[in-house]
This record gives sequence, C-alpha cells and structure tokens, in this order.
Amino acid sequence: MSVGTDPKVRDNLKSFVGAAITYADKNGKDAAITEFNNQNGTFVHDSLYVYAFDYNGITLALPYQPQLIGTDLSDLQDPYGVNYTKVEIFLAQQGGGFLFYHYYDPARNMTLEPKMSYVQKVDDTWWLGAGTYIKDLSQTA
Repeated sequence: MSVGTDPKVRDNLKSFVGAAITYADKNGKDAAITEFNNQNGTFVHDSLYVYAFDYNGITLALPYQPQLIGTDLSDLQDPYGVNYTKVEIFLAQQGGGFLFYHYYDPARNMTLEPKMSYVQKVDDTWWLGAGTYIKDLSQTA
C-alpha cells in the first residue's frame, strides 16, 4: 500500500490537525498560534508539527522556522515546481485535503524530503496543516 492511500496515515494526520483546530476553537487564535509555535508544545513531535497560515499565504505558525513568521510564502515552490502554499490555501478553502510536495525536514538537519500534508480550514481568516515525511513512513513499514 502506498503512503498516499494508507488510511491509517491519512487518519492520523486528520486527527492531529483536528485536535489543533479544537485547541484553537477552545483557547482562541492568539493562544493557539503561540502554542503551535512552541517547539516543546503539544503540537510539535519531531518531524510532525502543526503549521498555520492565513489565506494570503502569511505564515502564522511554523515552529522550526520562526524567522518566517509574518512572511508571505504564497509564491514558494518546491524544486519540482509545486506551489504548495497556494495548493494548501485552495484545499483549506474547500474545507480540507491532502497534498504531496517536498519540504525541509527538521529532524534531518533541514534536508529536502518528500512530504504528505493535510490542511483544514479553521475559519474564514486562517487554516492549519500538518504533514509526515515519506522517509519516516518507509522506515517504519
């Protein structure tokens, strides 16, 4: 079974993002963003972490790259031409969805790795995502 079709992997990502949305709904946007940016927080587990953006592509939470908070990443592409932030925005506006792209893995010295992410709308102003690196999955299979 491929990573993209493995229901357990997909369910785990959806549950993780869903728990983060529940946290945001309960504690408010500002408190949630603070928690999502906390590298020692509830929503950061090595390579698995929640990230947050607004619908203009402005970074709200990215725990391993805090220097990017407030930065517009809407035009960022991976080396294969995937404009993943724009795809994520589109998916979040539809309610949520999965995508594949390449991103820098904090557990591997920020080396570029294939990644599958799930994103979901929080409200009309922002959305959340989390992803798993394909290398992590192939090593546990």
